[in-house]
Amino acid sequence: MSIATAVPVVLSVIALVFSIYVFIDSHKRDRRDTFIKIHELLISTDIQRGRYLLFEKVTDVESVKRLPDDEYRDISQAIAVYNLLGVYLKNGYVTERDVVEVWGRAIYRAWITAQPFLAWREHNQGYKAWPYFELLAKRVQEALTRNGSLPAYVMRRRSVGDADQEVDD
Repeated sequence: MSIATAVPVVLSVIALVFSIYVFIDSHKRDRRDTFIKIHELLISTDIQRGRYLLFEKVTDVESVKRLPDDEYRDISQAIAVYNLLGVYLKNGYVTERDVVEVWGRAIYRAWITAQPFLAWREHNQGYKAWPYFELLAKRVQEALTRNGSLPAYVMRRRSVGDADQEVDD
C-alpha cells in the first residue's frame, strides 16, 4: 500500500474513532442532563408537598379515603414522578448508580409509605397504577441491599407539640 492510499485509510479510522468517542460522550451527557431534570422536578415545591403529605397523612387505606381532593392529587403527582423516574431507569435514560446514590433512600421510604395509597388507587381504578414506581423501588431495594445500606424503616409523624411519634411498619 502506498502512502497516497494509506493516508485516507488512516484518516478514516481516526474519524471513526473520534465519532465513536463523540457518540459515547454525548450519550453520557444526555443521561446526566436527564437526571438533572428529573432531580429538579423531584425537588420542586409541588412534588415536595406531595411527598410531605404522603409521609404525614398516609397510614392506612382509611387515611387515604379521608384525604381532601387537593392532597390526594398532590400525593398522586409525587408518586407519578417516581413512576416516571422508573421508566427513565428501565429505558437507560438515567444510571441506576446516580438514582440510588441521590434518591435511593427517599424512593425506598416513599415506596413503603405509599402502599396503602397504591392499594386504594388499585381498588378504586381497577388496575395497578404506576408499575414503574414498583420497578424503581425493587431496583433501589436490591442496590441498597447489595451495598449494605438498606435502611431500617421507622415511620415518624409529627404530633401536636412537635414531639415525634414512632409507628413501626
